[in-house]
Amino acid sequence: MSPSSKNSFMFADFRLDVGERVLLRNGTRIPLPEKAFEVLCVLVKHSGHLITKNQLLNEVWPDIVVEENNLDKNISFLRRVLCKEPGKQKFIETVRGHGYRFIAEVSPSSKVLHAANGETRITRPVSPEKLGRFLPLRKKGKSPGKLLMTDSGMVYMPVFPPERKPFNWKASFVVLSICVIVVAAAVINFWPLTGLPGSGLTFELAKQAKLTRSGNIYSPVVSSDGKYVAYIDLQGPNQGISLRQIATGSVLPLVPLKSGVTYYALAPAPDNSFLYFISKDRSDENGVLYRIPLFGGELQKLAENASSGLTVSNDGLNIAFIRFSRETGASSIVSMPAGGGDERIVHTANPDSMFYSLDWAPDGKSLGYAFKNRQADRDYWYVAEIPAEGGRERRIGEILESKISGARWAPDKCGLIVNAVNEATRLAQIYFLSYPDGNLRNITNDLQNYVGLSLPADGRSLVASQIRVNRQIWTGNDAQMKVETQLTNGYERHYNSVTWAPDGFLFYDEDENGSFDNYNIWRMRADGTELRQITFGDGNNSQPAVSQDGKTIAYVSRKSGNEQIWTMNSDGTDQQRLTNISQGVSEPRFSPHGQQILFEASANGKKAIWQIPIGGGEPQPVIEHEVKLWDISPDGRQIAYSTFDSAEKMVVTRIHSLNSESADKVLSVAPETWIAWSGDGRSLYFNSAEDEVRNIWSIDLEGRRRSRVTDFKTERVFRWAVSPDGKRFACIRQSVTYDAVMIWFA
Repeated sequence: MSPSSKNSFMFADFRLDVGERVLLRNGTRIPLPEKAFEVLCVLVKHSGHLITKNQLLNEVWPDIVVEENNLDKNISFLRRVLCKEPGKQKFIETVRGHGYRFIAEVSPSSKVLHAANGETRITRPVSPEKLGRFLPLRKKGKSPGKLLMTDSGMVYMPVFPPERKPFNWKASFVVLSICVIVVAAAVINFWPLTGLPGSGLTFELAKQAKLTRSGNIYSPVVSSDGKYVAYIDLQGPNQGISLRQIATGSVLPLVPLKSGVTYYALAPAPDNSFLYFISKDRSDENGVLYRIPLFGGELQKLAENASSGLTVSNDGLNIAFIRFSRETGASSIVSMPAGGGDERIVHTANPDSMFYSLDWAPDGKSLGYAFKNRQADRDYWYVAEIPAEGGRERRIGEILESKISGARWAPDKCGLIVNAVNEATRLAQIYFLSYPDGNLRNITNDLQNYVGLSLPADGRSLVASQIRVNRQIWTGNDAQMKVETQLTNGYERHYNSVTWAPDGFLFYDEDENGSFDNYNIWRMRADGTELRQITFGDGNNSQPAVSQDGKTIAYVSRKSGNEQIWTMNSDGTDQQRLTNISQGVSEPRFSPHGQQILFEASANGKKAIWQIPIGGGEPQPVIEHEVKLWDISPDGRQIAYSTFDSAEKMVVTRIHSLNSESADKVLSVAPETWIAWSGDGRSLYFNSAEDEVRNIWSIDLEGRRRSRVTDFKTERVFRWAVSPDGKRFACIRQSVTYDAVMIWFA
């Protein structure tokens, strides 16, 4: 749909200007993705009437076939934009099984009258009886004017005849010269924004389509000639690498399926000779870099301690990758010959800062990358390049507050295709960043989440991952952990944590738009009733923990810049920042006596456990070993935490006493996503990667009795919590699908 009408509409505090394609709230512009704006236009124009889903799909997506959940996402997004506080306003009504109705009162927009004295009056349309008519006037000593009858009375609008002035040739020449300069500058700047002059590339979105629909295609990359896609094949707990021919859909397995191993950072050679990738066994700290002939053959090991960001130079002679050091917490760019050989450190980042991607420039002279810089008060991201032989970093474009996860060079180095989070929707979108001037503009602007970008040599298309995660909250009986009730429903719901309050309420966080970057905290009873939102806004408020008396909530928020621990009353009032440290913090827990809050803090790339008095003060370390997952015992005397044992080359779980100098107990347990104490403190619950759905197991503190607690057949266990009385449990379970999407440029 391409609205051409100049109509504007008023409803509540909003003004929708269809012609100018803007939505204003009390005069402030509200940014909307293109399709969300068009859905709103259709609903508002037909306010009070039922609009079926088919009508909306046909009007908003007239030329392509899209899945119905695209419409559902846009409706959900509009509801959040229009109504920040649930229950205060209702705009879009769902007519189950049919469609939607816009139920807010809508009227044509106000007309703005500009008086000659500079005064602006806004009048709403009135009935013909009240409007009266315009009356020509001439008051003594005043210019002619008109009276307009409005709802608020008569408004006098003086009309001044135009004043004739002699023509100023000198001023006109200056203005004309400025116009010529501005136009010339616009032309120069327009070239990199629309692609490379003479190449025919505009980097405007032409169409997109799914390459796969099986739900198990992870991290796809396209070959240089655009004919093949290599990807990681996920089959339950097993992973392998396969090659798919785009034209025919035929699949060639390259690396056989294997359990206990993770593959990532796939990179085809420009001449289709090899596929490079990193493989990491569960027992290893870092990955190993391999290559295999693109159409099958023997594996060749090239380097150890490879972490991410694998890229191949355009001549196929060199490769580069990112290496993370656990000892120093720093990441480095490493280059080496494509067939293996001597390594060279090109560039090293400060501890806790990180390279997010790496791509060899088309001319082979530099490496481009996305970079996260951690400062004391905030994190920020930018795109930069560095000479391939090493040297000074050159930043491209502006610093962003939102995450940049990837940057890929376009042909002839005219710019980079960038994968970054949209500040308005908090969803990862695709942008074009011109080079060398660094102008940034959208390629996509919708409610999809694009992850991982790969381009063929001609730059006329790209392949990205489409990841869909749906998490739901369930409750059940703790004794057998049998699911009784599913409390939440819907498509692509994202819950990150859940915990109990002493009065039986559940506190949890929900990502508001599927970006995993826009959480807020809610509460409800264990039967799903009395649902209430506790925090609001875009500070990414998450990971709630409840004090033993149920009066205080500790949580993580980014509202002050980077992640800090905050506290508030259980009703959301009196929000106070507790920490002010440069390390990234997460996972707060109250000590059983309620005087301390324990939390994770990341320093030099390692997570450790710290504590701070509930009233504020100086944080102190509790466990300085590297920690993966952890929980404090019900009596507050012990902490169970998982960590990598470098001597045993495996993840283990340690039980650390807080009140004595006794040695830690070590259990051969590697929790997958969560660990928690039982209500009586005699055993630990953890979930295991031994089966596809990550079922929950228990083990006694001596490590002698280990038993499987749950027997779920579908939907992976993500996190869970046991109620304070030990009689109930709440569980987050999730389903995840991965597919490849192809986008063509005009």
